[in-house]
This record gives sequence, C-alpha cells and structure tokens, in this order.
Amino acid sequence: MSKVKFVLLLILTSSCLSGENTYKKTFKSNVLKIDKIYKSMVGPKHFVPEFYLDDSSEKELLWVKGYRAKIFDSSTGKELTDQYMCHANVFLPNIGENDLFEAQKNALNGTTLSQGITNIEFPEGFGVPLSSNMHHFIESQVLNLNEEKIDLNTYQTVEISYTKNKESSKQVKALFSRQLVGRKSLDGKGKYYNIVGHKDKKTYGVGCLVGKAAQDSAMIIKDDLGNKYTYHWVVEPGKEVNHSVVTPDLNLEYDTSIHVIVPHLHPFAESIELRDITAGKVIFRAEAKNSKNRIGLTKVDHYSDAEGIAVYKDHEYELISVYNNTSDKPQDSMAVLNVFVLDKKFKKK
Repeated sequence: MSKVKFVLLLILTSSCLSGENTYKKTFKSNVLKIDKIYKSMVGPKHFVPEFYLDDSSEKELLWVKGYRAKIFDSSTGKELTDQYMCHANVFLPNIGENDLFEAQKNALNGTTLSQGITNIEFPEGFGVPLSSNMHHFIESQVLNLNEEKIDLNTYQTVEISYTKNKESSKQVKALFSRQLVGRKSLDGKGKYYNIVGHKDKKTYGVGCLVGKAAQDSAMIIKDDLGNKYTYHWVVEPGKEVNHSVVTPDLNLEYDTSIHVIVPHLHPFAESIELRDITAGKVIFRAEAKNSKNRIGLTKVDHYSDAEGIAVYKDHEYELISVYNNTSDKPQDSMAVLNVFVLDKKFKKK
C-alpha cells in the first residue's frame, strides 16, 4: 500500500450566520489503491495522527460547524461516488487543562462519514468548541464490494468548516459527541453490555443477539463484567433485528438534548433506531437505501435540528438495527449512531 500524506487547503468563505466568516480546511490524501475486492474495514487506509485546524499564531476559541468527505479518481481528478468509501473518521482529543474553555469531559468529539452520509452541517447557532492549538485525528479508508477486476487509484478529501468565536456576534451553543454502538454477544453470556444479565429482561426486553465477529481485531471487546462482544459482526442471509442497550454509551450526567445524529451502517442495512426504553418510544429512526444493481448504500437518513431531541440521565436507551441480507452469502455489518449532545457544562475561561 502506498504511503499517504495529507495536503492542507485553507479556504475562506462568506457566511450569513451571525455575520462571521466560515473557514474551511481540506485534507487531501495521496493515493489509496483499489486493486481487488476489499470488504468493509479491511481496505487500504491512512491515519493522520495530528493536525491543527487553524494556522494562526494566536490561541483562540473556534467552533466546528460541519464535515464533508469526498473520494476522487487520482488519475483524472474526477469525483467518484461513495461506493468506494469505507469511512472517514474525524475526531478531537479530550479537553485539556490549557484549553480556552471548560466542557463535558471524556467526550469523543467527532464523527464518522461513510457510504450514504458524506456531508454533515450543524444547526445554526450550534458547534463543537475547540482551542486553535487542539489537534484533530483523521482516518480514511476505501473499500470495493463489487468489482473483482479493478485497477483504480483514488484519494479522499475531508473538509472541516469552522468559525472563530471572536468574529461571532451571537453566543454559540456547545455540542459534545458520543458513539452509541450496536453489539453482538460472542460468548452467549452477555446479552446486555455492562449490565448484569440475570434480572434485566423485564426492564430492557430483548438483549443483543449471539453471533460471530466479522474479523478478529480490536473490534472485539469485553465489558466491565467480562462479557465478550463485537461491534463488527456477521449477518447471515435473511433478516436480522438486533437490540443493544446503549445507556452506558450515552453516559449522561444531566438531562439535555441531542441536536445532530450521524448513523454508520453497512450495505444490506434497512434501518437504525434509538429507543427510549423508560418512555417506551422510539425517539429517532433512520432508514437506509441500498443500490438495486450492486452491493452498497446509496443514502442513509441523518438528523440535524436546533430544536433537538430530549434525553434524560435517569432513562434507559437501546439501539435497534435491522439488516436484510438479500445475498446468498454472509455479510459484515455495523450499527452506530454518532450523536452530538448539548453541553451544559461548557464555559469560556
């Protein structure tokens, strides 16, 4: 696999939001070669461990406003469809002592863009805060699910848009992110992640299914109780509905609201839901559309709204994923919701 480096392009665009400028920084990789079938999570990839969003020498408060990922034919420069995109992960480190604000700790600030969702914009008046000296991480990966004979050189770009707090005339509402992850039990013992199983069926209903991992990797995990799970699993031909309690993932310290939801699904997915178990209702549902002529997702619903979805620290929540494997072979799958939550602990220092 070719070595990959990222080229940075800084673009300043006019914005009508609160009178401030919107800045865009684009990260362009070198070649990611596709020369055979690559299933999800195993294709050529590159990890950029550290980069800064703003090159100013002045340390200042910035607001991330959105993410966009694209993939191109490196020979022609022509933009390709996202059928060759496995994912683009964009994340920030935890808040440090020397940053310009106080915020929710232990948040995984960032998101995953993938087949069906390659562009996310936060609602007007909302953003993810960061100090200009905080560095990002990016991981880009390609796949090829359909073409056995292929010789295609590609590159990916990841564009991050942001504003500067000093240029804004209005107070921006801070968001932090969590990953709500669907799981399958690998040992048949742990039906509920990080929850004692023998007394929970009445409370939580159906637990996560028992199954097998799609690959032996770091995606096989143990919870605090020693139960073994995978969040990259095999779906056999036919329909599968999987339930995973995600209250520990959401990990709320106070009642608040979710304003952006970015699902991550694999081909053959039909839908993903976030259900409030305590209230007995589904609070978010996204449908996925699959290509009719090849394996791949063409669209996955997402959510971005200033009104938000209310969530409560003393409620229980579950993730419900539906896959319909219409092929005659086992297929790999994941079910993740990247949620951006109103940060009530945010305060400028």
